[in-house]
Amino acid sequence: MIQCSYCDKRLRTREGWIMHCQAKKDHEFCADCTILFSDRASLCSHLCASHHSRYCSLCDRLFSSDWACQQHRSSRAHKTSDIPCAMCSRMFKAPSEIAAHVESGGCNPNINRHHVSAAIHAIDISPPITIARRIESPASPVVHFSASEMAFNGKAYECYICHGTFTKLQFLNLHLNSPVHDADEFKCPKRKCGKKFKLISSLIQHIESESCGVARFATVQMEAILLTGQFARLVLG
Repeated sequence: MIQCSYCDKRLRTREGWIMHCQAKKDHEFCADCTILFSDRASLCSHLCASHHSRYCSLCDRLFSSDWACQQHRSSRAHKTSDIPCAMCSRMFKAPSEIAAHVESGGCNPNINRHHVSAAIHAIDISPPITIARRIESPASPVVHFSASEMAFNGKAYECYICHGTFTKLQFLNLHLNSPVHDADEFKCPKRKCGKKFKLISSLIQHIESESCGVARFATVQMEAILLTGQFARLVLG
């Protein structure tokens, strides 16, 4: 029999004791070393000393591999909000956050994602990130789609475009005013990737993730574009 030093429960085998310690959230247990600590501070000290390559002390989180921890440490989780929006005083952690902020109307309620897309189309970017379709004129004023009770089909509120159904009219209207039915406007600059996106913020987020191996330069370039007065002037018209 093995007695748990934390809760005094008796277990028949060591394997049973290990499973018990892993199952109890209040047991400060290192599964890799099968050591039970008296408090959280002692466990954290152990993780820093023995598993530093997999342990993030800022988040108090142990990762499954060195690579996973490295990815976490280099992510925006530990970045400070030090990138300014060119159109207001708000600070962000990444260029994609600035783009999403402007697209959503959070910067200016009279500006939407279509204005942002038109502005990006008007900027000469190399390698190209826009899809061949050209936007020659400025984006139209903000248009809000509003379905009525006529959209109710007897069971739910139905989208006339994709025939998706929603339990409430407000959910259908949110759907209609989202980018879900927009055409693809942008593409990954890496030829072998070929992914297409409806929003510039989605493309930038894809670049930031480095999921397809696009060089970090692309992120820097997009950040520079979003910070320029040229971008602000084009969006504001």
